[in-house]
Amino acid sequence: MAGGTWDKLEQVFENRVARALGRLGVYSAADVKRLTDRVDALSEAVNALLKAQGIKRPPRSPVGRGGKRAAKAASTAAKAARKTG
Repeated sequence: MAGGTWDKLEQVFENRVARALGRLGVYSAADVKRLTDRVDALSEAVNALLKAQGIKRPPRSPVGRGGKRAAKAASTAAKAARKTG
């Protein structure tokens, strides 16, 4: 019986914490998963468009390194796409 009471108390606590975090604008794990899935889908669509236009995708740089180079490469690819399309 005590185990059931603790389980109920734990559930109430988790619900209240989740509501408080939601009010503060903190994303839930489900929100992050949906965003990750959407980014993956958009990346695939961009890659398909680049492939269809014959534009080679620049190699991915490691996270935290080469940010300016990656941004410049993306800008160059976008300019090339506008010129050809």
